Amino acid sequence: MRYGVLVTLAAVLALAAGAAQPAAPAGSPAADDVRLLMESIRQIHPDPFHATPEPVFRAAADALGARAPSLSPDQFLVELMRFTTLLGERDGHSGIFPLDSGHRRVLHLFPLFLYRFSDGLFVVSAPGRRDLVGSKLLSIDGIPADELERKVRPLVPRDNEATRTDRFMSFMLTAEVLHGLGLRSGVGPARFSLQKPGAAAGDVSLAPVTAAGYLRLMKPDFPSFVYALPHRPAPLYLRRRGEDHYVTTLDHGRVVYVGYNLTLGSTGPEAQKIARLAKRRKVRRVIVDVRLNPGGDNHTYGPLLRALRAKSVNRRGRLVALISRSTFSAAQNFITELERRTRVAFIGETSGGSPNLYGDVQAVDLPEAGLRVNVAAIYWQKSFAADARVAIEPRVMAPLSSSAFFRGKDPVLAAALSYRAGR
Repeated sequence: MRYGVLVTLAAVLALAAGAAQPAAPAGSPAADDVRLLMESIRQIHPDPFHATPEPVFRAAADALGARAPSLSPDQFLVELMRFTTLLGERDGHSGIFPLDSGHRRVLHLFPLFLYRFSDGLFVVSAPGRRDLVGSKLLSIDGIPADELERKVRPLVPRDNEATRTDRFMSFMLTAEVLHGLGLRSGVGPARFSLQKPGAAAGDVSLAPVTAAGYLRLMKPDFPSFVYALPHRPAPLYLRRRGEDHYVTTLDHGRVVYVGYNLTLGSTGPEAQKIARLAKRRKVRRVIVDVRLNPGGDNHTYGPLLRALRAKSVNRRGRLVALISRSTFSAAQNFITELERRTRVAFIGETSGGSPNLYGDVQAVDLPEAGLRVNVAAIYWQKSFAADARVAIEPRVMAPLSSSAFFRGKDPVLAAALSYRAGR
């Protein structure tokens, strides 16, 4: 796989760079963190070297351990993030996440929520600065947004590149990450260059807040986890973003629509409602929307899956699932089973999760860095063993533009409503 070759090459280069470094001082706390992390990965992960060969992985650990005492705390943060991504694809649960509440060290984020649409990176939430919502991000402290994205993406844990597209913004908005990458001289206020459609670009200075403060600020727009797109009055899937799962009808009762936003709690009531509605003679389609679902508990979706496998639903062209970069973890397991066991057609974006993936993490606390690292402990095989895919691709790709989003339009649902099985 091309990506595996690149990962291995990156690790080899890290080793080469570290070879000239002196051995880590005996008892160096930072070097001890690296050793602890390496051994924890080896002990916890069911297949820690599935992407990077063990000798290369260990050489990278030795190189980082040798450099660690000379790194600043922010540089050490960045290099630990980079090191954990050697776990490779299908491992989006493993790594260091800026918004993890388990960190002893306090990290800081600039109080915006960004989303990459088909036409660029836009502000979709800005608590206390609603005037900034709808603006395209051009640069931070004069560094173009595209360059910033290129710099931070290698630090982001992933099942695939769609996972990184879903997550890179929180890394890019973390002041310590930008400083550790050498992109800023400190962690204070930054100058954001923003542009509203049809208007001239303008600058605004924003001060970072603690990660805990960031989560509190974002809570009104993000009723559960801070991920994907925020709550908005329209369209339907964002208006009802705060509900874990629900069933309604569209198109004058001809479409049964299932909002499946979180893989938690019993899906029995929804399954019963689907079974009842799908038997109506005028129903022509059942749409399951998993675009906002980051996962949860694999043991909860059984009733829903059974309802979708029923003869009244499981027909070619009748069952459609909407997926996105945010469809991950247990939600990914759900759609993988849906793919294997039904005649579903997927519409939307590449899924953020892999058909077979590593999950169910154990936490490793690094005393010197003050950081918590998540390490996957279970391999979930929901597709056949030889399935080399790292994502589910939609049958119909339906990109979302910023203009559609800010006008309350839903081109993905529109594509599902107009879908014809012969396409």
